[in-house]
Amino acid sequence: MKTQNYVVSVDAPFQLIWVGKPINQVLAGQMSKGEFFIRARTGTWKQGKKIQVTIKNKEGDEENLKTSFIQPDE
Repeated sequence: MKTQNYVVSVDAPFQLIWVGKPINQVLAGQMSKGEFFIRARTGTWKQGKKIQVTIKNKEGDEENLKTSFIQPDE
């Protein structure tokens, strides 16, 4: 149980946009919750394909999550 520093990222061509203050640190013994959007230009992503979100701490440990992405029809 110690304070952890994190970086949350997505690969290009996507961009991660935080809603409110970005979460980059979780204090010892606490939990943290945040919200973000993933943005991409129309046509750079195939509808239905999962997007990988990477959460990495300063020691190099990482966790990869996959999420859906909603893109409006043109």
